[in-house]
This record gives sequence, C-alpha cells and structure tokens, in this order.
Amino acid sequence: MDVYHYPVVVEGKWGSSPPKAIKNKLQIYFQSKKKSNGGDCQVEYSEQSGGRATVCFKSEDARERVLAKPNHWITLENVEVELRVKACGAFPEEEVHEPKADDVTLAAASGVSEEGQSGSGAAELEESAQNRAVVLENVPEKVTRELLAMVVENICSVTEDDFSLEMIQDINTAVVSFAHPSVAALFLEKCDGHKCFKQHRIRAWALEPTRSVRVENLPPQAVEELLELYFEKEREGGGKVEAIKMLAEEKAAIITFQDLKVTETVQKREHLICKAPVRVYPYYESLGTALYGKERPEWKLPEAFSESLQPALSRFLVMKGQLGGINDQLRSHFCRVELDGTSAKLSPLPSLLKQKGLTANHIEGWKGNAMRVFRSIVATYRCFECSVSSLVWKAAEKELRQVVMEDAVLLPDEANGVVAIVGLAKDVDRIQGAVEGVVQKATTRIERERNGISEEIALSPGMHYILQQAGLQKAFAQTYPDMSMTYRTDTQRLVLSGLTVEVLSVKSWVLERQMQMKQKPLELNPNLLSFLNVANSEEISQHLFTSHGVSAVYKMEAGEVVLVAACEKALADATQILTSTLTFQDVPVEDVAVMSHREWVQLKTQLTEAYNSTKHNTVCIKLAQPDLITVSGFREPVKEVSDSLRDFINKHSRVEDSVSVRTRAALKFLQENKALEWKSHMNPEEVRVRFEPRRPRVVLGGPRYRVVEARNLFARMVAALCTDQLTIIKPGARKYFLENQHIFSPMMKEHKCVVLLQDENELEAEEDGEEDEMGSGEGEARCQVRMGNGALVVAAGRQLQDVSDKYVHANGQLRPGDAAITEAGRLPCKHVIHAVGPRYSSASHAKCIQLLSRAVAESLALAERHRCTSIALPAISSGIFGFPLELCAKTIAKAVRDHCEDSRSYRSSLNKIHLINNDDKTVTAMTQAVREVFADKEPQMLSGRRGSPRTEHRRERTPTSFRMEQSLGEAWQLCRPLED
Repeated sequence: MDVYHYPVVVEGKWGSSPPKAIKNKLQIYFQSKKKSNGGDCQVEYSEQSGGRATVCFKSEDARERVLAKPNHWITLENVEVELRVKACGAFPEEEVHEPKADDVTLAAASGVSEEGQSGSGAAELEESAQNRAVVLENVPEKVTRELLAMVVENICSVTEDDFSLEMIQDINTAVVSFAHPSVAALFLEKCDGHKCFKQHRIRAWALEPTRSVRVENLPPQAVEELLELYFEKEREGGGKVEAIKMLAEEKAAIITFQDLKVTETVQKREHLICKAPVRVYPYYESLGTALYGKERPEWKLPEAFSESLQPALSRFLVMKGQLGGINDQLRSHFCRVELDGTSAKLSPLPSLLKQKGLTANHIEGWKGNAMRVFRSIVATYRCFECSVSSLVWKAAEKELRQVVMEDAVLLPDEANGVVAIVGLAKDVDRIQGAVEGVVQKATTRIERERNGISEEIALSPGMHYILQQAGLQKAFAQTYPDMSMTYRTDTQRLVLSGLTVEVLSVKSWVLERQMQMKQKPLELNPNLLSFLNVANSEEISQHLFTSHGVSAVYKMEAGEVVLVAACEKALADATQILTSTLTFQDVPVEDVAVMSHREWVQLKTQLTEAYNSTKHNTVCIKLAQPDLITVSGFREPVKEVSDSLRDFINKHSRVEDSVSVRTRAALKFLQENKALEWKSHMNPEEVRVRFEPRRPRVVLGGPRYRVVEARNLFARMVAALCTDQLTIIKPGARKYFLENQHIFSPMMKEHKCVVLLQDENELEAEEDGEEDEMGSGEGEARCQVRMGNGALVVAAGRQLQDVSDKYVHANGQLRPGDAAITEAGRLPCKHVIHAVGPRYSSASHAKCIQLLSRAVAESLALAERHRCTSIALPAISSGIFGFPLELCAKTIAKAVRDHCEDSRSYRSSLNKIHLINNDDKTVTAMTQAVREVFADKEPQMLSGRRGSPRTEHRRERTPTSFRMEQSLGEAWQLCRPLED
C-alpha cells in the first residue's frame, strides 16, 4: 500500500457544501499538476474538521511546488473559494493514513471539473465513463502502441476488449480508457511500480471529467451564434452552452457546456449542421486536444515535391554555400531542401508530426506553406542571362569580371552562347545595366571592327591642340560616340577608326579647319630662337598661350618661329605674350678656366635639372663665344640662372690683387717673421703669394673669393705693424751700416724686428708707388673713399669720410662692378652710393662692359632697396679709367633701360633717374645714347640752372665713385650744367 508522507494544511470557507464534494474538489485540484503544481495525493476532510483539510502528497517535490505557488482557488457551487495552503510536519509512520477501497476508487476516478460541480453530482460522476480514463505522460517515441497495450494488459490482467488505448504523438501522451472504474483505479495504483514505467519515466494520472467537446467538419455557414442555438436544443442532446471557441482555419469549434452530463449526451448523437454532417469529440483542456478513440487519425509525413530552378542559380547556391542558410529558414516550416541539377527537392521533417494540436490541415497545408516559403527565399536571388558569342565573351570577359567582382557570380555557357549573372537580387539589379552595357559595347566594337575603316591624317602637335580647342572631340562625341579618334605623338598623326561615313565626315572637318588657320612668322633674337628650337613646342605653347586662354601654338620652320592661331585676335595675343615673356641675358666669362672646374659642371647640371624637365624647358644655357655664355628662356628663370652663373664666375675667376706696404723693411718682416701666420691660413695650391720689394707690396693670385680672404688677412697684418725711420745725415753712415750688419742681426732676433737700410731715392719711389697703387692693381680699381679736401668733403663734412672708413674696415674695399651705400653727411640728399667702375682694357672688352653694367645695376638696386625715389648717375669709368666715352654712355643707358624693364613686374619706388656729368662732351654722348636706347620712350632733355653760389661747386669734377639721390618728381631727365 502506497503511503503519503508529505502533507500540507488547506484552509478555506467551504460554505454549505457537503464534505464529500469538498473532498472531491480538493482531490481533483491538488492532483492536477496544471492547476496546482501538485501531483499524486490523498485528501482527508470531514465535517468535524471545520474549514481545514489535510492533503498528503506522495512526493516531496509535489508538495514543494504546491507551497511555492502563491495563490490557490477552487469553485464550489459556482463560487470561487480561495485556499490558504501551509506546510506541516510529516506524519509518523503509525499515523499515516491507509487509504480505503473507496478512497482508492475515488482517487483513481477523480478529476471532476470545478465548474458546475455540486454535491448531488458526485454520485453520478462515479458512473460516468470519463472516470475510467487514465493519462500516461512522457511516452517516448520508441514505445509503440502495441507495447503499451501489452503493458496495460500485464498490469491489470485484462484483455484488449476491456480497455481502449489512444496515442497522442504530438505531446508524447497516451490515454487508456477502461470498461470498469475499478480497473482504472487498480491500474493507477500499480503502474508506477512497473519496470516499463520506471525505465521510461512514464507518469500516470486520472483524466478529469470535461464539459467541453470539439466539433469538427463545420460548414462555412456555421457561425458562433448558430452553434450556440443548435447545441442548446434538448432534442439534439444539448444543454446550456457556457462558451464557444471558433477554430476557423481547422473548420472546428470547442464548445463548453454548463452541465457535465450534456457532454456525454451530445457525443452519443449524430449531428447535421446546415445539412452537413459534423463530428463531436470530448475535449480536455489539460491535454490540449480532443479524444477521438478509434477514430483518431494516424498522421503520416506528406510526400516530398520538387521545384524547378535555373541551372545557373542552382550552381550559384552550391558554389556560395547558400544551401545551409536556406535550410535554416525552412526548418521552422518543417521542411528541408536538396538541390539536384535543375530542380530543388523539398521534403518534410519528422518534427512536422510533433506539433501540438496537429490536424489534417497542418498535414495538407504543409506543401503549400513550404512551397510559398521556398519561393520567397528563392526570390531574394536573381539570375539573368545575356546572349554572348564566343568572340564577345573573349573581348568583354575581363571587364565583365571587374564589374561583377564579389557581388555576384559570372557563369558563362559558351555552348549555348549565353552568360549568366547570379547573385542576390539587389546586387544583380544594381549591376545588370553595367553588364548589359559592357556586352553591348563589346558587341558593337566587334561589329565595327568587321565593317569599319581606319585612316590617318598628318597633324602636328600644335595643330592638333588648336583643333582640340576648336572642339574636335566635342563636335563628334554625340554624333559618332563609337568612333575611335586617337592622336599618336610619335608619328604626329591623327588616327580615325569607324564606319566609312564617320571617318570621312571627321576628316573633312579637320581639313577645313586647317585651311582656315592663321599663320605669322616672327623675327626673334637668335638666342630666343635657339631656346624655342630645343624646347617642347606643345608644352611651351600650353604654358604661354593656353594658360592665358589664347588658342594658338608655335612651330619651327626653316629656323624661324611661326605662330599658328584660329583667328587674328588669337594671333596678335600670342605675339604679344611670346615677345614679353621670353628674354635672354649674356654672362661674360672673366676666366675661361672656370668652365673646366668640376663645380661649374655640377652647377650647370643642377640648374638645368631644376628649371627644365623632359616635357617642359624654361631656360637654355649656351656658350655663345669662348668668353660669353647666353641664357635664354622665360624671364624669371633666365634672371635667376644668370645670377647664379655670374656669382659662380665672379667667385671662382682667377685674379691678382696686392696689399701695399709702407717700407721694404715691413715687407721683409711679413715675409720672414710672419710666414708661419699667413701660411697657416691659406692653401698654397689655391693662392699664390709674391713679395715685391721694388714697390713694397704683397701680390696675391688665385680664385677671387680666396684672394679676398688672403688680402684681408695681409691687410690686418700690415695694419698691426709699426714702422719707424731714422735718417742719418753724416758721411760714412751708409758704409758703416753695411760693414757692421752682423751687429744688428742678434738685436733683430731678440726684439723680433727688421732693420733695413734704404736710400732717399727709394723712399721717394715708395711714396710715388703708394700713390700710384691707390685704386689700381693689375688693371683693377679699388675704392678706398679718400675725400681729400675737395668741395665734396667741404659740403658733406667729415662724417662722410668716417662712415666710408667704417664700411671698408668692416667689409673690405670695393671691387670693380661693386657698389655700397652710406649716409650722405651734410649733403642735401638721403644717401651716397659708392660705385667702382672697371679700368678699361681692349683685351677684356666684354668683361669691362659687363662690370660697368653691373656697377650701374647695383647702384639702382641699392637705391630701390632703401626706398629712394630718385638717383643721379655720372659717366662712371669715362675719366681716368679710360672707358671710351660713347661706349660708356651707351652701356649706362642700356643698364638703366634693363632695370626699368625688370621693374615692370613690381612697384618700384624709384621715379627719376638723372644722368649727369660736369663737361659738355660727356653730357652730349650720354644724350645721344639715351635717344638711341630709349627711342620709343621719347625722353625729356633738361639743362641745369644757375641758382646760387653753390652751383659753382657743382661745376667741379665729380669723383666717379659717388652718386647722389634726392626725392624728385616723376620723369626721366638728363641734366647738363649751364655755360659760364
């Protein structure tokens, strides 16, 4: 006998309900796991218990689940009664209730529905067939109906005629209905101990009575109101209907009656609703299904079916591994797919039969549902085919693969002459137009190659460029978009490929435009011709003309420059741009040996690479004469390159310079006593040092920049020497000194000095030599700025000489072509510019011109740098330096003109340039030179006026190393002094 060791105490307000009804209600409620979370139990209740009952559970888990549920309710006489459940101690074994036969029967047959149950109905419940049903839960799939029936027979010792077995596979449940309630109670009592139940953990519980039925095969006209009226008719075995739940998709309804007896009477009748036969089966809420008995359908999986697929799409799904993702989506619809060439086979999954509430509609509707879902998945992919011949495929394959890339798959079928593009629909839609365009383009190209022609037109790069500007491409881009037009620079030919009518039309247009072109030969300096001859005409034309919006080019024909333009205006604009943009400069080479230096070659290479490229040249460096370099090209690059070359030549040209010494004794002291000092500061291979006692001086030779350094060194050493003279006017003094020189040698060594005998004639010669050395040195001038006591010093004051001395001390003496600016002292101007012109030599004619031009240019540049507005220039080097007057005047005028041309590109502060001198002959020469050089400027010639006694001072000869500046009006003027 089973014992129930796990009790709980239940309290409630039972009202006037009979104890047996209360006990049955509690038994049904706490035995139902669905309602109370409970399980197998026994209820003890009597009238003496008052409002308290004891429920003993067979397992502790069931008791814990009941206690864990917060609220418990049962229905007594249509009134809901709240139950208060609490734990109590386990009963001692001797006090454990031994269930009586009636109790076992009651427990086995319990399950009466709470709704509508009364005390009188309890007696009828025992006779009801529903008390004979037992539910078996957790029945595994491998336990067949035959095996389970055999187990029931063994437990109860009955035959198949004494019970019926209904398998509910979708919820792994079976219902055993016995002919006699006692057999059902016996089965409930023994089944838990059977090894089959234990092995498979099958759980048994009494099926509760039900007041619901399931009505199937309802016609469409059977609405809820009609069903309620029909099943309330007594002649149809009906009664009062409590609720109706319509299941339209299943053509069924669940009807709940108020009276339990109606449920059985309705099942015993045959029913016609709207002349259509319907079936009625008991429906159990705890099972979620109706019991059909022998009529329960045995479901089978529906047959698999196939859906056609494009072969390319099938290949794509396999190649991209998409089949797994598709099956994942179909799994929730109880379906799986297999690809077989041009078709997809869709098969049902066994889980289809495991659905809760499985009906024939589920089985019958599976195919349609699976087909709909599969087609919707396939619709997310797309495949389109293009007719492509083998020639087109070979021509377009590479471009097609670049278009498709990873977005889709390209599947060619050369046998059928098609290519398929397969992928996601959104990707295929996006690239379809591009794919069709590539195929069409390749097809058209092949067709044109078969039927087209090709012609070449001789065309220079410049002419091709002008035609491009005139709209060569634009004119035919829309009319003949498929025609090929290519210009080959190597052969200078325009290649036209296309249909005959297209090629002839374009050729005619080109020839007509060529006939209408304007041409003009230009007379340019040979140096500019040399530059244009080596330059890339197309690039230069682009830089000069196209960048300024001028449709023109130039070409070289028979050594001349010919401008070609589309119209007269473009021709005029091109002429003006070419003549104003290009220029040239001559760079005299003072020492031709400079050009053999490695550094000279490197400098030329650097300048060439910096200003020229393979396509674009800006300058051309050419040796015009053995001692003259010409730089031609664009204005700014020419100026920069010329300056760089001049600086290098000036720095590295080999020159001679000298440092005068007052006495031969001082010269000897430098040569003997200071040798270590000056030798340690110079390289004998670079600088040659020679001591000349006849005219006491140190002569230096070598590169100019090294000679300057050496000269400054000797100048500092000479300045640091102390020289004294002792004159002895007595007979025999000279002889005595010569005979006793050995007496002075120890003294000279001891005191580190030199004592030297010289005649009076030698002293005079040294003084004359010193005077001759002022400003000269082997044909070169030096400016020490010694004022003497002339009118300029009187006018300027000692201050001018002081600032000049300071400049020489800090920077060294000026060389030919150099200029320096200082304060003006008391002179009525802001500054004085000290310039050194060259001493003219016919052997160095070009060099002398270059140095004079440089002296003028440096003077004008200094004036601008110090924001001066005017400057007065005399005829530099035309006096004692022997520069031919006409050549001197013309050189100065050209230097002024060059400066004015260069200053056009910026706003110069210099408004007036006065060319002056103190004799008529010089002024006349300068006037003539200005008229020649400035012939297109119409210069104004003015004469000076006598205004004060100070004018007489201006008549004095002005030194060549001075310029005067003062702020004047805006004009070009030449001034000559008035006649006395």
